[in-house]
Amino acid sequence: MRRLGLILPLCVVGTLWCGFLVGDDKKPDKEPSGKRFQLPSIYKSLGLTKKQRSEMEEIHRKHATEIEALQQKINDLRARERAEYAKVLTAKQKARLKELLLGSDEKTTDDNETSTKDKKKDKATPVETKKSGLR
Repeated sequence: MRRLGLILPLCVVGTLWCGFLVGDDKKPDKEPSGKRFQLPSIYKSLGLTKKQRSEMEEIHRKHATEIEALQQKINDLRARERAEYAKVLTAKQKARLKELLLGSDEKTTDDNETSTKDKKKDKATPVETKKSGLR
């Protein structure tokens, strides 16, 4: 029993930690040149030359690389933020968070459906009494 008391919380924490890592897979490095360059529609109506278009494509590639690097930094910061959030939670809260993240919140869904059905029945009762002529 004593071992179970020590192992069970470790398993819960380990499972939660894996849940945070699921969406944080690094994407393989893509070269911006692999993407097809498309000018915004407003520039298309300017009658650009091929040289202008190629210069704009080069500018786009340069900035796309910087934007991807910054986006990766943002993703890393968000992952660290979630990890720090997890440190603040109790084991019970972590388990509940895991349920919510996995979408297995069936109990709450069932409760909401039941309360919605009850509300519909309550609303239907006065209408039915009027139709039957009872007052």
